[in-house]
Amino acid sequence: MKKMFLLACLTALAPLLLTSCGGDSEEGSPAEAVVTPAKPAATALPEVGLFNFEENGKWGYWNWEKRIIIPPTYDRAEGFFEGMAAVMLDGKWGYIDWTGEMVIPPTFEWAMYFSEGMAPVKIGGKWGYINREGDVVIEPLYSLANDFTDGRAEVEMNGKRFYIDPAGNPVD
Repeated sequence: MKKMFLLACLTALAPLLLTSCGGDSEEGSPAEAVVTPAKPAATALPEVGLFNFEENGKWGYWNWEKRIIIPPTYDRAEGFFEGMAAVMLDGKWGYIDWTGEMVIPPTFEWAMYFSEGMAPVKIGGKWGYINREGDVVIEPLYSLANDFTDGRAEVEMNGKRFYIDPAGNPVD
């Protein structure tokens, strides 16, 4: 719940914050070039301050000062959570770290953010979970999968929604 509140706050404030982060220049000298993406996003990793943005149909990441840190080379890019961000390349999803290094290769049909050390990913039309090394830790059995919060995640199988624990066992 706290994550959703934080994300909602960032979503509301990001455009305001991002448009006020310009640099001053001395009289007579050109101002430093600032890239203004078509669609600034509002997800970030606060300790490194990276925001995803779209420019000319490609996604990358910039910092609070609107300086590009990871060039826009991805088809899609999500926000950073637990030090990694889901990105799409050539129709497949994988994960990068805050330096832009691909740490989990793009092999998934869809990928969501990490929470409590696991991320929901879509494989073969079903959702399962991977760990931070990219290993499948909960088999893809679900038509829907949400992130883990307080040791459980909501999933859906055969039209029924329920919660599972980090081992994939149903819980109340």
